[in-house]
Amino acid sequence: MRHRLTIDEPWDFPGPGGGLGVQGAGVVQGPGQANWQERYYLLELDAPILVDGERVWQLVCAPRYRGDYLEQAMTGECVVGIARVREQRSLTAGESFIVDDVRYIAIGRIARVETA
Repeated sequence: MRHRLTIDEPWDFPGPGGGLGVQGAGVVQGPGQANWQERYYLLELDAPILVDGERVWQLVCAPRYRGDYLEQAMTGECVVGIARVREQRSLTAGESFIVDDVRYIAIGRIARVETA
């Protein structure tokens, strides 16, 4: 599924204005630690961005607010916490990641983009 990811915080996020075009790539399992969700939505960027000196091609996100659920992020619209997948790591659907594989970068809103 196609989505538009708009970054709300931090206000000086180094990505393009107007949001990021992303493609949903499936669900990955979180690291199983306190303050981490069990499941995350894996996203692949249309074009890489540079964050903290690393080229970013993949992101993981999960709903930010209690009462929202992962399927809502995948099929509709909601506010999400976003982490970048580190440059030396690549994730595939169904895989698990550890804390060191990702870095938290932003809070934003994901919205499904209807395609013809």
